[in-house]
Amino acid sequence: SPSNLQLIAGDATKLQELYLPESFDAVFSYWMMPHLSLASDKPAQDASKGMLSLAKNGAYVSVGPKVGKQKGKLP
Repeated sequence: SPSNLQLIAGDATKLQELYLPESFDAVFSYWMMPHLSLASDKPAQDASKGMLSLAKNGAYVSVGPKVGKQKGKLP
């Protein structure tokens, strides 16, 4: 892998406790949200907020895939 690429594993619901805001040029998550929202939407919401807070202005953010039921309207 490229020398400027680093895999970071940890608690996705506590990202804001681990890293400073706007620290990353890219934030990527795949198949995490469906697992976090099995019992409640709160863990997935916390992880989403954390991911967005860590992304620099203009950063690449990718979350996928879109699966499962939808509740209400998306903002």
